Amino acid sequence: QDPNSWRSALCSALIAKLAALVELLLIVVLISPVLFMKLILPVGVGLILGFISLFIIARKKNEQLSEITLTSPLDWLGVFRLSIALGAILALVSIAELWLGREATYTISFITGLFELHGVSLANATLFSQGQLNLDVASLSIFLGLIASLVAKISMSWFISPGIFARAVTIVFCLMIAAIIFTAWVTTEAAAILGQRIGADINHSSYRL
Repeated sequence: QDPNSWRSALCSALIAKLAALVELLLIVVLISPVLFMKLILPVGVGLILGFISLFIIARKKNEQLSEITLTSPLDWLGVFRLSIALGAILALVSIAELWLGREATYTISFITGLFELHGVSLANATLFSQGQLNLDVASLSIFLGLIASLVAKISMSWFISPGIFARAVTIVFCLMIAAIIFTAWVTTEAAAILGQRIGADINHSSYRL
């Protein structure tokens, strides 16, 4: 086999996943700009890391990316299936939050994210915009779906092509997961500290008055 073939496959996998993350952000910003602002920094860091990895890998490979075969954009059966899936995800997340609490919402978001990232993102963003989920629950649910999506791609790579391709996918996607989690934690902690300082300043001003 061509020693560079795994690089082309990895570039294709990275391009597909980066496009999925961009689409996730577009879905959220159209539904809820407030939720988008909560997600943009962690997801943006993951995107930057992914693009850097793509640039490094693409520079080192000596062959062109595999030819992409375009299919008809009017796949009505696929649209119908996606509509059913989105409706089912929306109902599941809504019922889970109403009857079983946020832990069930997190679990459903993670499991669903293994198969349909955009569906679970759309569902959580919609429920947040309708006031059925608070900002922290909606953002964490989307983060869990995103992490699950990356984990699913890692698992698939080991089933499809164990070896250097699977190892490379694992390294790149694990780095993206770590970057997203770390950035989300830092921004949450920073927001909490800022909120405490603002609250303390307000209390101090009130006391002086």
